[in-house]
Amino acid sequence: CAFIIPPFWVGPDGRIFEEILKNLKYICQKLKLHPLGFISHDDAFVDSYNHDDSFPGSYILIYFSPAHYQTSLVYLAQIKKRHIQNLDGDFLVSKFEEILTSFNTSSALPPKIIVTGSFTSQIVDDIKNYNWLSQNNIETFLHLPEVISIDLPTLDQIFIDTIKKQITPNIVDVTPASDLGF
Repeated sequence: CAFIIPPFWVGPDGRIFEEILKNLKYICQKLKLHPLGFISHDDAFVDSYNHDDSFPGSYILIYFSPAHYQTSLVYLAQIKKRHIQNLDGDFLVSKFEEILTSFNTSSALPPKIIVTGSFTSQIVDDIKNYNWLSQNNIETFLHLPEVISIDLPTLDQIFIDTIKKQITPNIVDVTPASDLGF
C-alpha cells in the first residue's frame, strides 16, 4: 500500500508525526499491509497536474474536508506556502482571501484557484463571484482568477495515478517505507 496523507501530518523533517505513525503502523499490522511510502495529498496533486501540463503550473489549491480546508500556494509546480483553516460554520471567501494575503507574496497571486475535496457548488460559486479587490486595496490577483473544481472521483483517480507513477522507479521521488519506521 501507499499513503496519500494530509500535508500537516508531516513534520519539517519530512517524517510523519509519531502519534499518527503509530496509528498507521497499527492499521497496517491489523490488515497485513506492507506500506511502500507516502506523499501528501497536495504534493500528489501537484505532481499529477505538472505531468498533465507542459509548463510547470502556478495556482492556488484549496482542499475541503468536512471539518476544515487546506490552502496550498503553488508556483512553478512547487508548493511555496500552506495553511489549514477550521470550518466553524459556512465557508467565507473573505476569510479565504485573508489567508491568501497572509502569504505575503512579493507579487500578485497566480490567477487560478483549484477547488478539490468535499466542497459544494455554492463554495465554487462564492469563490467565482467574489470581489477580489480586498478591503485594504491590495490587489490579490492581477485579474479575476479562473476557478476550477475537481470532484472526489476525479481526485481519487489523480491519487491513483500518482501512486502508479511512484511505484515506477525514477519517475517521482517517494519516501521509502524504511524511512517511515516500518
